Amino acid sequence: MPSTRVPGIADRRLLTQAITNLVKNASEAIDALAVSPECPANFRGRIETRIVRLADSVEIEVIDNGIGLPRQNRAKLLEPYVTTRAKGTGLGLAIVQKIVEQHRGKLVLEDAPVAPDRPRGAMVRMILPMPLIEIAPVLPVVPVPEAIVAIEPTAGAMTAAPTVHSTPTADTPADGARIVPAKPNPVPAVSPTLSKNSGRVMPRPPGRIQGAR
Repeated sequence: MPSTRVPGIADRRLLTQAITNLVKNASEAIDALAVSPECPANFRGRIETRIVRLADSVEIEVIDNGIGLPRQNRAKLLEPYVTTRAKGTGLGLAIVQKIVEQHRGKLVLEDAPVAPDRPRGAMVRMILPMPLIEIAPVLPVVPVPEAIVAIEPTAGAMTAAPTVHSTPTADTPADGARIVPAKPNPVPAVSPTLSKNSGRVMPRPPGRIQGAR
């Protein structure tokens, strides 16, 4: 794993299934080498999973020191029902290929890098496009004010009254403004009057005499 976190957008369940399939294939490749005449002395299987962060993508590699991949027609192993093992179903890599395609990535089959404990083996690399993103910091929760009051200006002051989002501690501030509770605008009462030759209720204009034509 890298020294820092690798954020990205992906389907956790599908990627887990893909990596599980790759590790299972690597384990079976190690078992196949262990029972073959080509198995070296003091052989010990080893599976390595690595994550490499690039500028605009993430590479997930599963490397083993098993029997390795065939050199000819290697790409056909990604097709369904194609396998090199007698008891294999040929669906493991095909499922991984489908998952990588759903993430708009690429699946690559290569030989494992040579190491002292890995003279041969396979490496499967999932290349997933993941541009660098930044994790937004957690912002503190701002408490909701207990009361909202309006400052009514005194005579001669400006007509625009600011709103103070706090509870006053005195009836009269130092600037001489008088603090009053904010009230909603009153809704004028409308007396409904049935309009002639109509089934709708129409509002009666204020000041009109009831019954006048």
